[in-house]
Amino acid sequence: LEKEEIKKILPHREPLLLIDQATLSASENRVEAKVNVEADWLVFTGHFPEKPMLPGNYMIESMAQTADIFAVSRAEPGKNTIIVSGEPDAFYHPVYPGECMYLTAEIMTDAGNGMYDCKVSARTENRSGGCRCHYAGFKKQWNKYEEKTMTNLEKYNNILKRKFNR
Repeated sequence: LEKEEIKKILPHREPLLLIDQATLSASENRVEAKVNVEADWLVFTGHFPEKPMLPGNYMIESMAQTADIFAVSRAEPGKNTIIVSGEPDAFYHPVYPGECMYLTAEIMTDAGNGMYDCKVSARTENRSGGCRCHYAGFKKQWNKYEEKTMTNLEKYNNILKRKFNR
């Protein structure tokens, strides 16, 4: 998938649509994605001017978008995916301007009721294991007028914890 095809899947737009390319592999329950970390991104003017590096929240957002591409591609028509929790394991090394970040999302557990546990890893050309996260989410009917409350998120998080023994 190229950027324009990804825009048909994800609601994100520039400057926060970070995924440049993605490859879906339904047979392997995984998606591979690529982020071109451009040197002219505005974030590098403040993080950090003398030695710019990609903020961790951008890495996590890239990982979430990769997991979302996979989950949305599997969703039934009329349903959407919401990631209700993410737990970054570790950041192993920084990502610098001009590098490409390669991400892999794999479904670890599919409960069969729309809930899943997804492992996402990131690496650059020269270094592996940039960071790793686990995401758990669910698919449900999306109503744009429906309000999401913290109580609902806590309820879904508890369901996921029981379902995946987390």
